Amino acid sequence: MARLADETYDQTILDDRAPSVGHLFRDRVAKSPDRDAFLYPDGESWPSLSWAQTKDRAYALAAGLIELGVQPEERVALASATRLEWVLSDLAVMCAGAATTTIYPTTLSEDVSFIITDSDSRVVIAEDQVQVDKVLEHRDQLGGVLKIVVIDGSSGRART
Repeated sequence: MARLADETYDQTILDDRAPSVGHLFRDRVAKSPDRDAFLYPDGESWPSLSWAQTKDRAYALAAGLIELGVQPEERVALASATRLEWVLSDLAVMCAGAATTTIYPTTLSEDVSFIITDSDSRVVIAEDQVQVDKVLEHRDQLGGVLKIVVIDGSSGRART
């Protein structure tokens, strides 16, 4: 039986890799800025978002995260179902030099608190008021969280 240490591989495959997903994203935008990056549901239609538009949105969100105090290598928790805003938020986190901590929208509030605390997330991006409420249920345990950003909902309902 061969051991992993005994396996051979072609080092050149790894030598030319991009240093990060953020770099891959920028390279993709540069190569095809006007091509469709995403099609997403909006009622009965499926509008598209080009790579350049995706970059503009992700960079704007990244600037917002930095303005909120997110530093390189810090974590940002993302509590949302799969949707375009999840993708844009994840790209924004990477472009800000931070790391995404994912929280499934079905996660119980006690577990949400644990994930946020254990990851030392600085900002929570919540899909809606349901996710905000889960975070706020254990607010006293989340000393490192600077802000909660809401994807859907009124800005006045989520307190930080």
